[in-house]
Amino acid sequence: MAHEFTSLNGSKLVLGTAQLGMNYGIANTFGKQDMGSAHRILKTAYESEIRFLDTAQQYGESEQIIGTYVQNNPVHSFMVISKLHPDLNPSDNPALIEAIKRSNSTIGKGLAGMLIHNPDWLIYWDNGIGAAFRECIEMKYIKTYGVSVYSPDELERALSMIDDMSIFQMPVNVLDRRFLKSGLIPMALTQGKSFFIRSVFLQGLLVMPIEKAVQKVPKAKPYLECWHSFCEKLDMEPGAVALKYVSSQIPEGYVIVGCERPEQVITNRDWLSDTLPESAIQEINSWPIPPPEVINPVHWTKK
Repeated sequence: MAHEFTSLNGSKLVLGTAQLGMNYGIANTFGKQDMGSAHRILKTAYESEIRFLDTAQQYGESEQIIGTYVQNNPVHSFMVISKLHPDLNPSDNPALIEAIKRSNSTIGKGLAGMLIHNPDWLIYWDNGIGAAFRECIEMKYIKTYGVSVYSPDELERALSMIDDMSIFQMPVNVLDRRFLKSGLIPMALTQGKSFFIRSVFLQGLLVMPIEKAVQKVPKAKPYLECWHSFCEKLDMEPGAVALKYVSSQIPEGYVIVGCERPEQVITNRDWLSDTLPESAIQEINSWPIPPPEVINPVHWTKK
């Protein structure tokens, strides 16, 4: 059951909405948005031809903020991809259906798809989550479903296990190029799968001043020094290079970027208006991929 998104008019940018509902990201300087600020960001996104929103049941008040905005601005039609709360029981079919129904009610008609937030849930596919997803499609709570993965092995497992899973979310950035090297994306695209790329700025690490970034993740220092030197050589903003690179490597994909202010939405849109030189892309592709302690934020808070 492939759900075709490529015919949708608008930008390939997706507005990540974690910042709208909670304090999110090591580079976040504004904290959680108030309702007015969040709605201004959503308005700017729509006016910038962004048509997809990425959210999750665990992103604080994000779903409620989106739902309120859509209700107050019915002509601003977004397609929303949410994720099931990881505290749910993946084998409890009624609870899963109720959670999806609740997101549908909160967000409204814009809820397009629901993702599994924890790939380990795939082992419960036949006994819970799979049946719940299919039932929710029949009841028109969602149009499609998928999984948010963290490694190429998890993507390969999902692709091999479940033929009718159609949307996948994964981290890709200039440092974390594991999925690009895996060769799985071109194969899956031929099967009608859709990809939503997150962590383009590595939760802000790639666009922070290097001194602050190294304080947050000391083991990233040599990689960040190389990165900032590279951007200076190109005479380009790190955010622009990071966004253009990912867009060039997965041109069919949708790129998720969160924002704290409306002007950031416009900046990200403008950065995608042209491409990187091929020589710059080749140089990035020649870099070694850092260890998990650098590219996986899960490890950053470990002592």
